[in-house]
Amino acid sequence: MANFYVANLDRLNRTVTVSKAGQNRAFIERRLHETMESMGKAEEALRDFQSKNKTVAVDPARTNYGAGSSASGHGKLSFV
Repeated sequence: MANFYVANLDRLNRTVTVSKAGQNRAFIERRLHETMESMGKAEEALRDFQSKNKTVAVDPARTNYGAGSSASGHGKLSFV
């Protein structure tokens, strides 16, 4: 009787764990999509602002934000 109870409790626990993991994954994927969309809109707004105001743009593809970049002070800048 105790073994039956433990086996059913274990099965229930596994089901709940898998269900929670699925819900967490769906939430994270949804938030990732929303964040990427928001970031795209912000990048577009920044490009529009820079072109309207003739500002200096930092090219993220050519700028190293990793360790040591601030010490050397050699960030790449480009004019829009």
